[in-house]
Amino acid sequence: MGERDGSGEFIYSSLSVSMDTLARVRYAEADSVLFNSTTHRGNCLNNALEAYPGAIVVEYYWAGTGDQADFNWHSTRFVYVEYEGEWFLTAVAGDHWCT
Repeated sequence: MGERDGSGEFIYSSLSVSMDTLARVRYAEADSVLFNSTTHRGNCLNNALEAYPGAIVVEYYWAGTGDQADFNWHSTRFVYVEYEGEWFLTAVAGDHWCT
């Protein structure tokens, strides 16, 4: 399903486990919701708009808190692609600070 930023290790996870984790997130409590915006906060590459030209990218962002605010932020991006007049969820990408 991808590789971990920083180490390049392959991510071993099933779609059902990943979606179960994503379903538990409280998206209504996000600090901001971005629409077709590329925001680089850390060292992770955000190339969703280049990888999926014409797509709709919705990013939910949660700011960090406390003394570690610069390091404990995270976001989730959903990429929707149009096919034959309908929009489909095509990719889900998580972003967070990594070392």
